Amino acid sequence: MCVVIDVNTFPDVFATVAGVENDFSPVLGWIKKEESGRMVFGGTKYKKELSKMSKYFGVILELKKIRKVAQINDILVDKREAELKKLVNKDDFDDPHIIAILTVSGCRVFCSKDKRSDKFLKDKILYPKGHARPSIYRSKRNIRLLNNNMLVTLKNCI
Repeated sequence: MCVVIDVNTFPDVFATVAGVENDFSPVLGWIKKEESGRMVFGGTKYKKELSKMSKYFGVILELKKIRKVAQINDILVDKREAELKKLVNKDDFDDPHIIAILTVSGCRVFCSKDKRSDKFLKDKILYPKGHARPSIYRSKRNIRLLNNNMLVTLKNCI
């Protein structure tokens, strides 16, 4: 299983490193525990957001060392993001980079607290034919998403 983690949930997902349990703790536990668990990221905008989260670089580096991070080709993510921006010309569409990462990578699970983007994340017109729209992990209620049924072969990793 792979997961794209919205930067807004980093404090929650990585809180267990400091010994704090919360609704997002199972996400990091799954990534670390399962052989197939991976954090997926890529693209210029996501990396820019990530650069503002330097507090978590150590944890991400440790995950990278144990092959639990998958970086997707930035050029492909940026190209898809630009296509999505042209397709949806709305001010509240501020996460096209997330949909781009999901579609370019093939990842099917998105971890976020941001419900504003749901209408776009669930809009089938924004996904290539045959690409499943993502399931969204928001709390322990969604723990069923952390299983091998959501396993995909990632595409366009570098």
